[in-house]
Amino acid sequence: MKRKLSQLIMALIASMSINMANAATHKIHKKSYQKNSHQKKSSQKSSGQSHQKKIHQKNSQQSHHKKAHKHGELAGKNFMHGTASFYGENDGFAGRKMADGNLLNPNDAHFAAHPTLPLGTKLMVTNLSNNRTIYVEVTDRMPKKGRVIDLTFAAAKYLGMHNKGLAKVELVRISEDEFARKKRYLEVDNDDSGAQG
Repeated sequence: MKRKLSQLIMALIASMSINMANAATHKIHKKSYQKNSHQKKSSQKSSGQSHQKKIHQKNSQQSHHKKAHKHGELAGKNFMHGTASFYGENDGFAGRKMADGNLLNPNDAHFAAHPTLPLGTKLMVTNLSNNRTIYVEVTDRMPKKGRVIDLTFAAAKYLGMHNKGLAKVELVRISEDEFARKKRYLEVDNDDSGAQG
């Protein structure tokens, strides 16, 4: 009887030991799983943030690129598109001193006013509606808002814009040598007679 009781107690102790060991193992596995799961979520979150950052940087670069292309700063790219007007014809400006110290002659096609370009800058001006081109020098200043260049009345006639008063133009910065060679000429298309009126 004592022997059976002793065996029963030992079996009970062995069973309790096994259960305790299984519980400990399960606890360890659970902690390990939670740790791995947390690391995986952190990694996914970090990866997602990194991906979003790359997309933002890419879009920012594209945006920045589109903006530069749209505005086309003359100082950096040697060209500019915008609206041209003219002055010196029945507006009181004829004979007035320009920013470079000379007097405005509305019959000289080579004078021009620009808001910001350095005085003396040489430009090729093309009327985009008829492709007529003349060569001018920045000799005067004008308001910064609304237009990119003010030409003389003579230049406006050569470009065929004196009746409308405004024209869409392209400005291209040119060298001193090119200006000296071409300033006497009005460039027109083959089917354009070059008539001023």
